[in-house]
Amino acid sequence: MASRHPLQPSPRTPHGFHIDSERLLASFTGLDVQGAQWLKEQNTDLHTVDLVCVHQPSLPFLHVFCGRLGIHPDSVVSTFPRIGNAACATLPLQLALATQQHRLRPGAHVALFGLASGASAGVILLNW
Repeated sequence: MASRHPLQPSPRTPHGFHIDSERLLASFTGLDVQGAQWLKEQNTDLHTVDLVCVHQPSLPFLHVFCGRLGIHPDSVVSTFPRIGNAACATLPLQLALATQQHRLRPGAHVALFGLASGASAGVILLNW
């Protein structure tokens, strides 16, 4: 399990809720490859996408995931530093923030990467 219930602290970590980013990322092994393959089948290069929204359970997870798929950090709407893990609201939140920041405009090509506990994932391509 990638997280620990606050009532079951590990002797190695302080009390509270902690996410083991490495174990969490390991649970998604192969999903990045499958996502990249699907994008290739759609004739989509992430370098040509205007905006990328990625579920962000932690910053280390986000950095490693983006690195594996070759996603440039400037194309991602980063929400974790200010908001934390927004769970299922992450992708709509990123779209709303991108709109406020004038990064999302009509005609923009957007890639959404939804990732969930239990190692499931989905990729959606949008023409905004």
